[in-house]
Amino acid sequence: MLLILRLCFALLLVARSRARIRHYFIAAVEVDWDYAPSGRNLVGPDTFTSRRLIENRDDQIGSVYRKVLYREFTDATFTEQIPVPDWMGFVGPTVKAEVGDSVIISFRNMASKGNFSVHPHGYFYDKRSEGARYLDGTSGADKLDDGIPPGGSYVYTWHVPERHAPTEDDDACVPWGYHGHTASPYDIATGLVGFALICKRGTLDLNGKRRDVDKEFVVYADIADESKSFFFEESIQKCGEPAACKARADAGDEDFGLSNEMHHINGYVYGNQPPFKMSPGDRAVFYVMSLNLASHIMRILGHTMIIKQRRTENALVNSASFLSANTVAAHPGHWLLYCRNLDHVIEGMLAFVDVENKPVLSNIAGLGRRLGKTRTYYLAIEEIIWDYAPGLTPDRPDEFISSPLPI
Repeated sequence: MLLILRLCFALLLVARSRARIRHYFIAAVEVDWDYAPSGRNLVGPDTFTSRRLIENRDDQIGSVYRKVLYREFTDATFTEQIPVPDWMGFVGPTVKAEVGDSVIISFRNMASKGNFSVHPHGYFYDKRSEGARYLDGTSGADKLDDGIPPGGSYVYTWHVPERHAPTEDDDACVPWGYHGHTASPYDIATGLVGFALICKRGTLDLNGKRRDVDKEFVVYADIADESKSFFFEESIQKCGEPAACKARADAGDEDFGLSNEMHHINGYVYGNQPPFKMSPGDRAVFYVMSLNLASHIMRILGHTMIIKQRRTENALVNSASFLSANTVAAHPGHWLLYCRNLDHVIEGMLAFVDVENKPVLSNIAGLGRRLGKTRTYYLAIEEIIWDYAPGLTPDRPDEFISSPLPI
């Protein structure tokens, strides 16, 4: 019995020795963000809808809005910002931790107005690190985290105990998210969003990169209603005639409202996002998230994905949901990444995945062809008259309604 206790104690010490405190310096930074830097649709011809969202006119804002984004800095001086991969767009830095770790977020509000916070999903925290404003019965020090004023700073501490760990059946890292939560839909519309991962022990190297994959990407698919942004009034000033835009907004002009709803991926529309880049044979994981509005069915042409140990080609995310999609880059090409919701495609939820034009690895090139037979099909398109209801005659249109159904 004493030997067993000693063994358990030794294992506990080993687990604790592996645990780390991971420190991030994150600020809320005010920027002018362009959803379509090219000024046009890069996936197809421009349409009435794309021009309504992209073009700057006397009575229309266009693709540039005033936003507040999470940005990472090197230390507590908040003087040197860490570069953001171009494909990440306006998404904040990815916070990572392994089971047993603690995360410290040193946060500074560098925006010109508004109180902002950092609220996590998936992590364990106490009331002083919740970062969410609501009537929770707390007061004093427990309310300081709810919203940090301009120029103010705050330190949030999050933990990853065993009860928050990925299960045996989960991927090596489970994706979550974080966002502002002073008034959550408005914070998110303003741009305060980011991904957070909780990983199994031993998954991350000393630089915080996963050991088991070659590429990690984040895909934030959402509808940003800029009229809900805390900086919408500043964005209205970007109209050719700000008074005209203000009048349309005050009148509740439906078309003007639609012109400010950005169906984006990582803050870009109509293929304007710099592409996700891979090489043939790369093992890649796409962390997919949506937070605010609608459901999104994300697909990469030319690829299938493994999601929750099942092969599929669709990654479905609803509001405030997160998932991992694993794939292997196969053939070189400029592949479309898009939402299969037709309305969202029309509104611009489109991006690209580029697989470099390099020799395809032998174990990838022959995949699916080295075993089995070649099966040939001959398909033709024929024009016919199709009857969707062959039993419904013109002189009795109500027969199916009036007749009782068999039980």
